[in-house]
Amino acid sequence: MQTVYRGKYLTVRRWWERGRDGKKHLFEQVRRPDSVVILSVDQRGRLILLRERRYGMRRYIWNVPSGKVDRGQKPLTAARQELLEEAGFSARRWKRVGEEKHRSSVVAWNLYVYVAQQLHERERPSGDPHEATRPVPVSLRKAYALALEGKMHYADVGYYIIRLWRERNNWLT
Repeated sequence: MQTVYRGKYLTVRRWWERGRDGKKHLFEQVRRPDSVVILSVDQRGRLILLRERRYGMRRYIWNVPSGKVDRGQKPLTAARQELLEEAGFSARRWKRVGEEKHRSSVVAWNLYVYVAQQLHERERPSGDPHEATRPVPVSLRKAYALALEGKMHYADVGYYIIRLWRERNNWLT
């Protein structure tokens, strides 16, 4: 496997493999930064969703605090940072409820999913000027309904909201 590009966020690798036809074929794969997803639940049992402006899409989407894990950074550290930057909260309780190794023939990365509880409102640092998020606390039932209706833009986020609803007795303590 040969690295053909290493940028600030992405690495592109390529390699040759022999196919069923007996011929060699060139494959390429992008390695993107690992990601964290935070299901933050306030003291009233509401999930903090984000109304997030996605400039490239020219519209608002429903999301949860999430973001990339910088090189050398621990996933929990990234999760704490994203919760503060995107929603303006810190949390005293953290529980990792998911870890997925996303691998396709084209893109590869790891996803870490956390439940954050005992939230405390904090001042949001001035971060990415292109990031436009507004935290919206919603009942777990409403978040579950949004996920079932396909209203969460990212399938992984919708899946974990459904899991949160179904596993709330185990995940929320």
